[in-house]
Amino acid sequence: MGKRSFKPQNFTRDIMAVALAFSVLLIAVVAYFASQVKRDVSEQYIHDATRRSAEKLIGLRKTIETSLEKVREYGESGVVSLSKPDQLSDLLMPFVTGNLVSGISIADAEGRNYFILPDGTERK
Repeated sequence: MGKRSFKPQNFTRDIMAVALAFSVLLIAVVAYFASQVKRDVSEQYIHDATRRSAEKLIGLRKTIETSLEKVREYGESGVVSLSKPDQLSDLLMPFVTGNLVSGISIADAEGRNYFILPDGTERK
């Protein structure tokens, strides 16, 4: 076996190759973790937006439910009656003026009905 001699060009080449390999590895690791952070931030943003929307819908549902319960109570107590259609508009208009309900329809077993829209259009 021959003795290997130290050549500065080979040493420099080898150091540059190791530095290049280390740099590529470092860039790959940084890119991987950056993509993970981006994914995690996106997931968190979507989760938060979904939660906020669900909370708004629950509040909206409760508001509509309360309004419809009130209309039902009016009907059961006789305040709202299809035999008095002229009074229905005044009683029901507060429930349809907001953007929560697109209209209210009331009907009975005798085939009478009443329908009111937010713009005040009514059908008797």
